[in-house]
Amino acid sequence: MQQHMPGRERDAALWADLVARADALPAEPAPRTAHWSDGKPAYINRLVDAPSPYLRQHGFNPVDWYPWGADALAEAARRDCPIFLSTGYATCHWCHVMEEESFDDPEVAELLNRHFVAIKLDREERPDLDQHFILATSLQQGHAGWPNSSWLLPDGRPFHTGTYFPKPHFMQVLAAIAQGWRGDGRAEFERLGGVLTDHIAMVTRRTAPPTALDRAPALAVEQLSSGFNTAHGGFGRGPQFPQEGHLLFLADHLRRGPDARAEQMFRKSLDAMIAGGLHDHVGGGFHRYTVDENWRTPHFEKMAYNQGLMALCLTEAATMDPPIAGADRALSRLADYLMRDLALDRGGFAAAEDADSLDPDGKLEEGAFYTWSEAQLSACLGAGSAVQSLLGLDAAPTLPGGAVIHHPPGAPPDPALVDPVLDRLAACRAARPRPFRDDKMILGWNGLVIRGLATAGLLRNRPDWVDAAAAAADALFSELASGPEIAKLSFDGVVRGPTDLTDLAWAGSAALALYDATLDPRWRAQAETFAAQALRDHAAEGGRYALSRGRSPLGDVLELEDGATPSGESALLDLLAYLSTRAPDPSRDSAASDLVRALSGTLAEMPVARLAALRAARILNEGDAGPLRYLAEGHARLRLSPGNEDLHIELLLRDGWHLQDGAPAGPQGVAAARSDRSDGPDGWRRRIVWTVPKAALPLPCHLTLCTDRLCLAPELTEIRL
Repeated sequence: MQQHMPGRERDAALWADLVARADALPAEPAPRTAHWSDGKPAYINRLVDAPSPYLRQHGFNPVDWYPWGADALAEAARRDCPIFLSTGYATCHWCHVMEEESFDDPEVAELLNRHFVAIKLDREERPDLDQHFILATSLQQGHAGWPNSSWLLPDGRPFHTGTYFPKPHFMQVLAAIAQGWRGDGRAEFERLGGVLTDHIAMVTRRTAPPTALDRAPALAVEQLSSGFNTAHGGFGRGPQFPQEGHLLFLADHLRRGPDARAEQMFRKSLDAMIAGGLHDHVGGGFHRYTVDENWRTPHFEKMAYNQGLMALCLTEAATMDPPIAGADRALSRLADYLMRDLALDRGGFAAAEDADSLDPDGKLEEGAFYTWSEAQLSACLGAGSAVQSLLGLDAAPTLPGGAVIHHPPGAPPDPALVDPVLDRLAACRAARPRPFRDDKMILGWNGLVIRGLATAGLLRNRPDWVDAAAAAADALFSELASGPEIAKLSFDGVVRGPTDLTDLAWAGSAALALYDATLDPRWRAQAETFAAQALRDHAAEGGRYALSRGRSPLGDVLELEDGATPSGESALLDLLAYLSTRAPDPSRDSAASDLVRALSGTLAEMPVARLAALRAARILNEGDAGPLRYLAEGHARLRLSPGNEDLHIELLLRDGWHLQDGAPAGPQGVAAARSDRSDGPDGWRRRIVWTVPKAALPLPCHLTLCTDRLCLAPELTEIRL
């Protein structure tokens, strides 16, 4: 190893420390670098043993990387030089490409080390900073993505941005900024840094006068319709992302009343996702997006958050009338994938699996683990398997590595025919090198997975999924939320924090989903604890809530809209809305109403930007409309379980409560069909069950609950699927 980096000298003490840290690393995984000296990597930097797989991947680059922090900012101020900030994550394909082309190249490193302080940031560790710098790129360039490349003033304000740069272009930009900093360009960089930072603050803090949201759901459907891909489903004409927040809003909207446009968008989109290459038909689970509009060719990384959100979408699809073909099967295989391939030995779930894996020649290639060449198919299945056409394996491949399994939307093949073939393909695929797995256990992302698994387990009658979700939550909360400070993540035995707003909200929603699935009051108490901390630590001006407070040199980070996952404010509102139906609390419910009011002006103008918040606002104001509903201030719970021709309605009443004698009770017109039993779970004394023909729906359902001393106001909910 070399003490000095290209373009940068380092003192002996730092060098000795880095060598010792590198020598203490386990043998696997092998260092990622093309430069070796006497059997060891030629270069080493401060990221060598970072508690982040993404940062650690860059630990043997010739770039003199710093992690984000006070030391890096102080070094930029000391040297009076600009900062180059590269943000990405461990399973990002184009992040790997830029590393190989530029960050592992001594010529590029010489420019970076001589003229900049270079900082690497894991977006999954600091989504608040990522949000800030991604917004800067979007405002300046009109688009954004990862790797996100930002050039900052020494105080952290961005003045130039971009995403992936090929090496020649990257070197041109570096040279131009270095020359400008030393010459006449510095004043312009200062001006741009001020303008861009002011613009970010203005955009994220922009508010509109509070307004009623009566028309917002219909406007949201209209706005979704304008971007709907009528040919293939989804909401785009190019690369297709699952947009689970769009689908969950549409599902909730449909359960409140018929809407032909909303139903078409929901059904066609999910049907196409289940059928296409976005869905890993062999191993279960869903990739992050497809590069084409017909859902056939995936970008192969698998993210934990997608699995959790897709589990909720598939549960909605499987419980609608009629269910979407293949939804139950896709849900079951997704759950298998989670428990088999993403589950960590210590409990909880890993963050992601990489898009890249080793091909037969030992070279990292995107999708090598998932694609099938003719030779591979022949070796695995034999020549001319008739079932191959049912799985799209006889179609012309869209990738150099071979075919991706898919089938036509709306016509899932018979499982009895294709499952034996999929099992053989799975066995053959298991012999290939698996993609790299990012073993960070992230509080919020695990919350999304646990919520999806628990909700699916309850509504699809899979207690094993509920048990798996509960075990994961026990491990997660024990490791990250048992001390006085809740931590964001752990990796390689190191626990790091603090949390941001999404972590607390998603973890709270996971606990509440486990309460729904088990009726164990400890889970509800855990959800209330997470909600209380979120309200206390993240409150900002005007009833809003910041993703993080006091952790950035640039001030509080407020989110502009929902993204691939619900924003922190949307996620918090979702948690508060569901808590309000299960355990009303005046202070907490008031905070939820204030947040709705603070967001209502922008929600009314552009509801499609915050559909998760709009859905939560409807639950808060109108009650839940799904197959699980809490009524009478949380003292009654309805669960709808569709059969082939009938709908089974189960009503649970808390201990000490009963239906008012002589008052209308249950679905209108079917009171005689009910059966009364005193066999409810602990804390829920009575269970009442009705069976209703689906053809009779929708039906009003009347409930008046009483104790021995008082009766609540009569309550009406509509039963529909």
